[in-house]
Amino acid sequence: MHSTSSSSPLSFPSIACATWRWTGWRTTDSGHITLIRNERWSAGRGGLRPHLDRVTLKIYPELGQLLEAAQAGKVDLAVEIPDGALAGLKSTGKLELRSRASLAYEQVTFNQADPDPLTGQAPLWKGDPALLQALRLAVDRQALVQNLLGGKAAVADSPIPSALTGYHQAVAPSVYDPARAAALLEQDGWRAGADGVRAKGGRRLSFSLST
Repeated sequence: MHSTSSSSPLSFPSIACATWRWTGWRTTDSGHITLIRNERWSAGRGGLRPHLDRVTLKIYPELGQLLEAAQAGKVDLAVEIPDGALAGLKSTGKLELRSRASLAYEQVTFNQADPDPLTGQAPLWKGDPALLQALRLAVDRQALVQNLLGGKAAVADSPIPSALTGYHQAVAPSVYDPARAAALLEQDGWRAGADGVRAKGGRRLSFSLST
């Protein structure tokens, strides 16, 4: 481990590899790192070198500062802008907004701890594939994409993005079918109580979801 202080010698790397070479690091104000083209590097068999001579990476401590700089034309490229800020940037008419697929994904991971440290019991879904299938059918994932992500995502059926060669298209996509989910639960012995919550073997179909 080493000091992360701006005065630490290890905070100023003087060697870089591949596309760019480090040439300067300003730590005052918002700060920036300057990189220059590495003339000794070429991309694969094509022998292509970077198209730019120099790149300056500006560091903004707060999102608001980045947005102000983008609106004022002080930056050429800004990435990972939150959806809530896109409308304001677009309204200026000075910026071009582009979106592209990423390798990130969101999922619900079922706790398999047995016993569950919170309840002291085995998880509800242990040895119950019908319950897991019903839960999958009961979630409208397309609605989540539309309402939470503004439609700027695709429903995934695998942790492997479709853009990668490891993606298997033959995997059957899941569908939103609450009626089928209810039928599966009935067949599996999960009966609705007076309060509408299903139960089986004395256990209610109720659990906490942490986000």
